[in-house]
Amino acid sequence: MTPATHVALIRGINVGGHNIVPMAQLRESLAARRLDGVRTYIQSGNVFFGAPGLDEIAAAEAVEAVLAEDFSVDTVVVAAAADSLRAVVATAPAGFGGEPDLYHYDVAFLRPGVSSEEARAAFGIREGVDSAWAGRGPSTSAASARSAPRAACRP
Repeated sequence: MTPATHVALIRGINVGGHNIVPMAQLRESLAARRLDGVRTYIQSGNVFFGAPGLDEIAAAEAVEAVLAEDFSVDTVVVAAAADSLRAVVATAPAGFGGEPDLYHYDVAFLRPGVSSEEARAAFGIREGVDSAWAGRGPSTSAASARSAPRAACRP
């Protein structure tokens, strides 16, 4: 089995009874398209697979095609290569993730063509409440954010 070279982050499946995609069938469909070692994480829409010859765009397009053709689901997929994931972890702001009882931490992987500035605007960063940083992954942009409950914010 090829080690996972990519993770596909599938938006909006298996949520509230909409866009139902059984994970076992998704694994079978992706494996039939020559993606190797396909694994899924619960019903989340996170899929790990080996596709050494595919870049992130081609990997996302492969998963989108399977969703459309086999499940009639038209949704957004962002694929991140293992190297991109390692780069996001390595370049995270100092202390990121270090106080999970106080802060909520998120990392957003962006599709090609979406800038971190556009993403930050869409996230609705609240002055005095949220902090956000643009990532520096090699081919997948990422934005990291830290949110504190309003009660925990200091003036």
